[in-house]
Amino acid sequence: MKTIILLFVLLASATLSNAQVELGIKTGVSSIDLSPGSIILPNSHPTTLSISEANYGFHFGLYSRIGIANLYIEPALLLNSSSVDYNLKQEIFDTGIVNTLRSETYNNLDIPLLLGLKIGPLRIQGGPVAHVFISSASSLISIEDYKQNFSDATFGIQGGAGLDIMRFRLDVNYEANLSKFGNHIQVDGQDYAFDQRPGRLIISLGYKF
Repeated sequence: MKTIILLFVLLASATLSNAQVELGIKTGVSSIDLSPGSIILPNSHPTTLSISEANYGFHFGLYSRIGIANLYIEPALLLNSSSVDYNLKQEIFDTGIVNTLRSETYNNLDIPLLLGLKIGPLRIQGGPVAHVFISSASSLISIEDYKQNFSDATFGIQGGAGLDIMRFRLDVNYEANLSKFGNHIQVDGQDYAFDQRPGRLIISLGYKF
């Protein structure tokens, strides 16, 4: 909430100082950079949860660009949805090893705040991003004593380049996340996470109002 208030304060300040203000919509896709990894969970049956595949994510929302000369600040509010497939391996004594495919879907409000430099139609940019948790759907709930324990917000850093063509805005950014993937997993009151911090390649297409 403090970040959202800050964005509106920046927008109002820029308007009062006669800066160039641009508003528009933005949509796109992202791919999560996740290497194979696994964690061992406590259970009445020996249980291992492994990353199978990270699916493409989709985002849509609003952006604002506040420019002074060749510099600009670009805050955005983007609804983002992504999902990951897992392989759940359980050793059940009377039937042997059982492997099943499970998945989780994550819905967040992404709030990037990028500082950029324009060189003609080209742009370079970078800055922090906050991910505010909204909701999640999971087929892991069948795991004994499994619980989703999401933080209210997680943070990362984005950087990349863009291209302006008439009213269209093309952006390609890479994001480094500061939190370990899977740190929302809780079993029998104990927190777990995979031993990696995921990155994302984000491609967005915007349209200036």
